Amino acid sequence: MMLTGIAAACLAAVCLYLASPHQSLWSAAQTQLLRRLLRANATVAAVASVWLASLECGVACAFFIVLSAFMLALVVMPYMDAWRKVSHAR
Repeated sequence: MMLTGIAAACLAAVCLYLASPHQSLWSAAQTQLLRRLLRANATVAAVASVWLASLECGVACAFFIVLSAFMLALVVMPYMDAWRKVSHAR
């Protein structure tokens, strides 16, 4: 269940990144309604990730494990966006 919780945290980070106005990975996410849905999905996935991870260890331990995965995914997403832009420019 720990890996499922980490995967849910990464999904939450991707949804949160796609809901931001400066992203250019998914151009269809520019509408206000879709951004709201992505933010809602990110919230649900973040809560679910802590719950899934806490089934194996305590809530505090699960929170910090999931938070680390969430932050890692949030750091990687802008680099993926820049890498995609450079590869399309060639």
